[in-house]
Amino acid sequence: MGNLFNSKLFMIVVALVIIIGVTLFFVYDYKNDGPVLSRPNDHNEQKGKHSKKRNGKTEIWLAVIPVIILLVLFGTRMALSHASAPDTIVPSKTEKKVATGKVVWVNNSTGKVGITTKDRKDDNPIVARVNNIPVTPDTPLISSYAGTSISNKQFLSLTVGDNVKINVHPYEWLYKNHDEYGNDEHASHVISMLNQAKVNGEVIKIKADSHTKKNSNKNLKLNRAKAQNATYSSGLGY
Repeated sequence: MGNLFNSKLFMIVVALVIIIGVTLFFVYDYKNDGPVLSRPNDHNEQKGKHSKKRNGKTEIWLAVIPVIILLVLFGTRMALSHASAPDTIVPSKTEKKVATGKVVWVNNSTGKVGITTKDRKDDNPIVARVNNIPVTPDTPLISSYAGTSISNKQFLSLTVGDNVKINVHPYEWLYKNHDEYGNDEHASHVISMLNQAKVNGEVIKIKADSHTKKNSNKNLKLNRAKAQNATYSSGLGY
């Protein structure tokens, strides 16, 4: 079907439809004495109104049908030109958590945050940016956690020491029946590489639960008590 709508073959089909349509119209018109190619003869004036009306309807259809066929051809060609290729790769709708970490620095002037995880330490943190430019399958150089983004709302809520998670939408084939179109090794490699690199992640702050908050408050009170005891002891000269 795709070959039918390439430029050369398509123009040939269009020309054939026009030629056949015009030929049928004028042949029918000539054989039925008009109205376009009417032949003067003794029988023209004797033709009944019913016969003329019927011939007129037929000629209208002979003129309309080729136009409809042409509209269908051009419409189908336009629709196919906007259709995605069988090997198209897209982010899935499924969200997947790929990492958890801690904010180690926040740069308010550039809208960036540094995040450390199990596989990215202080010397090489993940850098997330507000409304970061996403990585695409055509990006020439793909690095780990490239395109990691954070919303402006999340960015404003973060401080150093906050725990965060990074979610991604893994890449997949656009068409679920991709196997029917054949295997594309290059596209398969790109999908594997993008998902392995965990690109285009979204940073989300992990809210502390009530148990964590209680422990945090308890530790804060203990630290304050220790500080007060140390001050009291130093005042007594111990």
